[in-house]
Amino acid sequence: MKSMGLNTALIPITWEQLEPQEENFDFTLTNRLISLAEEHQMRVIILWFASWKNGESSYMPLWAKQNTKRFFRARDAKGYNTTTVSPFCKQACEADAKALAKLMKHIREHDLSRRIIAVQVENEPGVFLDIDHRPQPTVSPIVCKERGVGQIRRYSTGTTAFYGSLLRSLY
Repeated sequence: MKSMGLNTALIPITWEQLEPQEENFDFTLTNRLISLAEEHQMRVIILWFASWKNGESSYMPLWAKQNTKRFFRARDAKGYNTTTVSPFCKQACEADAKALAKLMKHIREHDLSRRIIAVQVENEPGVFLDIDHRPQPTVSPIVCKERGVGQIRRYSTGTTAFYGSLLRSLY
């Protein structure tokens, strides 16, 4: 990459890699990433893939994917559950944000040369090509407003609010 004149790499870290079992965090990939960035004098932007990426729940840990009661699914127009976690599932937002907080704390404590310069949180959260057809969201507009989201739309997750308050508390 350096020979091409590049100095920054975008590298994904997924929730399923970071927390393979609930409350059991594995920073092997993160530590190797920091080490390689230092060794090659590169900068890194982490892409955090967790509850959603491109409207799907592909990067959630298996323990979360299997618990469809706690991490409930979005419903299609006919009322059937989809394979995607509902953007209104507060438990998913909180568990995802908790894992991200652990990652950010680890980076702050171990990336002493500050090779990691940014983190892109999620990518296209919500439901792909549709909305969640639940009767009403379980994340209330009042909770979202308290956490910094001025307006909640039917497809909004409140995730931004969780991450926004989380990141403000870290720095």
